[in-house]
Amino acid sequence: MAPPERGQASTRRLAALAVVLPAACSRAPAPEALGASGGGPKPAARAAGAGWKLVHHETFDAPFQEPAAWIEDRYGDESPYHVDVFDEDGEFFSARGGEVFREGLRRFRSFRKSFTYGEGGWLTVELYGRDSDRDGVPETGGRFEAVGGKARLVSTRHYDGAILRSTAPLPPRYRVEVTVSNIDFGGLREGSRTHGGKTNGYDGDELADP
Repeated sequence: MAPPERGQASTRRLAALAVVLPAACSRAPAPEALGASGGGPKPAARAAGAGWKLVHHETFDAPFQEPAAWIEDRYGDESPYHVDVFDEDGEFFSARGGEVFREGLRRFRSFRKSFTYGEGGWLTVELYGRDSDRDGVPETGGRFEAVGGKARLVSTRHYDGAILRSTAPLPPRYRVEVTVSNIDFGGLREGSRTHGGKTNGYDGDELADP
């Protein structure tokens, strides 16, 4: 598949996602609940294997119910997205980058969306958008679209973000199986990294900023 033209969204697609746990610590959903995020026939889930039990199987049939409003992430210890020293504003990066890093953070505002998806809300969608001119509205943001039983990831700019994660904490042992298609990360084609108006998959104006 050819890479997207300059200015168009780059995409990746997840065709299916499943979580399996050791049989001793898992619960199995009712058969009719597998892939229950949308209507219509559900494809059969692959057997989890000896000693494992399928807990969730997502086929991305239902549309993503993304909320309209972005919520600003003001960073710091009070942010609901604060985890550790490797946060976007974390002590690790501040110590390495010093005032140059802190000044970079002050040049924009960060916004997020979080919402659940799938059977019983077992997945949480996390989206990130950046407000480069600091007017309170992100110019772009990552997002997912449900297209033909696939989760299509749309990322217009290199700092857009969109991930799928487990809503509930995962146990010490688990397996995640994902079917992925249509991935374009640049690379060599016929001896060149420049193709489709991009160089190694980049537009060329990306910055190594926070």
